[in-house]
Amino acid sequence: MIKARVTGILAIAILAGGAVVSGDRSVVVRGSGYFPVLIRLQDNRLMAVLRGGAPHIGRLGRLDIVTSADEGKTWSTPRTVVDGPDDDRNPAFGQLKNGDILLAYAIIHGYDETGLKLLAKQRSDRNVEGVFVMRSSDGGKTWSKGVLSEGIHALQKGGATISPYGKIVQLADGTVLMAVYYEFFDDRGNQSFVFRSHDGGKTWSEPVLIGEHSNETGIMVLPNGELLAALRSEKGAHLSVASSKDKGRTWSSPVQITRE
Repeated sequence: MIKARVTGILAIAILAGGAVVSGDRSVVVRGSGYFPVLIRLQDNRLMAVLRGGAPHIGRLGRLDIVTSADEGKTWSTPRTVVDGPDDDRNPAFGQLKNGDILLAYAIIHGYDETGLKLLAKQRSDRNVEGVFVMRSSDGGKTWSKGVLSEGIHALQKGGATISPYGKIVQLADGTVLMAVYYEFFDDRGNQSFVFRSHDGGKTWSEPVLIGEHSNETGIMVLPNGELLAALRSEKGAHLSVASSKDKGRTWSSPVQITRE
């Protein structure tokens, strides 16, 4: 079960134009809820994607959608939108100015007969397909089939596990940005990138490194148009922040903001 503080949820929603109205707690889902990403839709509903079907690691992992029309006080029953034969996980999520909602995710193969343990003892032996992107043009009622992004997959071919992360954001000029992190099988370790789309999330290219030895990076657009990124350290010991004044084409050196 995840118990989400309404203040916590709406603190995230503020980044998309929300407002804090209460300090109460609200149960979103029971028995699942890993890797949630929350957005505020143009119709003012809150919508979150989260992992169901399995714990942190598990072949039965799927992605569910929940919504709230009352500022997070109550939530809809989870509705499954991605559930393939293997482990669907690690979503990124966002709504574009034209109303389309984008959902990106990764797929891991290679579990044993229990479906709870990966056969590969080394991460370099895991089969991670890459980043798939799907879309809804009717407010999340129906979704297109997930399409593998070749532009993102190309950077993986040197040997790496891969995952999108956090909110997908759109800039004033229409450019769409998505954070993707890699765990390379050499001394590069974890690296966080931002990818750019000029066609509404159909294709992704122009990877820019945000930070080395980091993963699970969230990005947001500030009111003045600048970008802020929060990066998790490679081993999860601390958080750092970096900023960009040129639409994500270059980034400041990450500055650590929490203790190890």
